[in-house]
Amino acid sequence: MYHEITPENNVSSTNGFQEHNSIDFVLSADNRVLKQNSIRLDFDVEVYTDLSANTRITQTSKIGYENKIGGHSFFSNWRTEVQASGLIETISDYGRWVNMLTSASLPEEAMYSSKYQAEGRGVLVDDGRYALQQVNPNVLPRLSGGGGITADYTGKATNSHLSISPLICVNRSMGGAYSFNKNGALRISVDCAKIGTALFGGDLQANASAGYKLKNVKMRFISNPDAGNEPKMMMNTIVGIKSTINSQFANISSRVPLKACNAVSISYLEQSKETSRLENSYALEAFPSQTSIQFLFSDATNKFITYRLQDREDILRKGLDALSDSGMNTIDPAHIKSNNGTIAGLGFQQFLDLTSQKFSVQFQTSSALIGSRPRNVFLFFAGMLELQ
Repeated sequence: MYHEITPENNVSSTNGFQEHNSIDFVLSADNRVLKQNSIRLDFDVEVYTDLSANTRITQTSKIGYENKIGGHSFFSNWRTEVQASGLIETISDYGRWVNMLTSASLPEEAMYSSKYQAEGRGVLVDDGRYALQQVNPNVLPRLSGGGGITADYTGKATNSHLSISPLICVNRSMGGAYSFNKNGALRISVDCAKIGTALFGGDLQANASAGYKLKNVKMRFISNPDAGNEPKMMMNTIVGIKSTINSQFANISSRVPLKACNAVSISYLEQSKETSRLENSYALEAFPSQTSIQFLFSDATNKFITYRLQDREDILRKGLDALSDSGMNTIDPAHIKSNNGTIAGLGFQQFLDLTSQKFSVQFQTSSALIGSRPRNVFLFFAGMLELQ
């Protein structure tokens, strides 16, 4: 059975959802189970060079999103809550996580598939601009009585429509299906990204009143009859932590709320670009003049592990291995290089309980400019959730 639901906190069709707004959905289907990985989020996009004056972008406007992740760009944080057991997942910096997965796992030709076209993804940077522009109807202009051509398009252009498959735990599952009878309603909430994160470009920087609206927002999913004998549901999950480095030697230490964690993946961004409306805030930049990265943690037998990497190619390879351990089986070094990205990280080769220990990563660089040009560091810890 196909289901389509509107947000619990739906807004007027005029205002739409805008930056910093939260969108809440409640999924429920009596005597049924959620078909694995069938959730989709559909919405129309309107982008404005001047939101207050209702001035839409044009074909020449220099405003776009990260072309490799498409409509995922508009969302910053996701929360998934099960009625019977509470909050099970919170993902921060979601768009960056999607870009890391995409850049490492998808070749250019994959972007031409209908699956990714529906999400508004594309090969070229400018695809992130074109996908936001209004689409004219497929009709011919009429001839006026005087023989001239009258534009028949005025007022008939349609908004860009996107349909994404959110990379949240209940959409990255295996094993049994989610039983609504057993677990109750499923609440999924998402925050709309700030304008300078979702979009970037010269016209965005030049217009302080630029903005976007997400309209006709709906969530779709498929359900099957509940036979009452579903096995355990296993879900890939992610926990994000962000920090800043402004010295040649830095240590990031944190207790991670994951009882079954098997990898950490890392990406970087110059701090000034996070708030720049001109730069792509989802870019996967290199760590400048990196001389080493070192991981410190205890394994499943409480043996203390120190893992140090110094070679750049080795750092990249270990980062890609970590992404592979997070549930992606199409990771390839050729993809990350062709997509102009850099990723670090480490796969643990086992599941660790990081709730009872501090996990540390030490960064070292020979660049003295790190003090004047700090780097944001994004750590994404991959793990597994289990639901009865």
